[in-house]
Amino acid sequence: MKRRALKTIFDWVSSKLSTAPIEEQIKVYEALGHVLPSEDQRRRATEIAVSLSEVAKLQLDFTRILFSGLNQSKSRHRGDGGDGE
Repeated sequence: MKRRALKTIFDWVSSKLSTAPIEEQIKVYEALGHVLPSEDQRRRATEIAVSLSEVAKLQLDFTRILFSGLNQSKSRHRGDGGDGE
């Protein structure tokens, strides 16, 4: 019974995690890193949380670089008559 209940919870969490924002995924895996039954499961959940945190940082860095480049491009085009061509 306990195993089936855990599987039901796991399946539900997995389906929600796949569509959740990365920040929410990190929180869930951090929490799982404290409560899962085996040391190996806790360690793996913590590793996933760390990896997702690194991904979130890379996404933020990329977004900053992308928008920085777009803003520079817009300012250059404004000086050429405004048509950007």
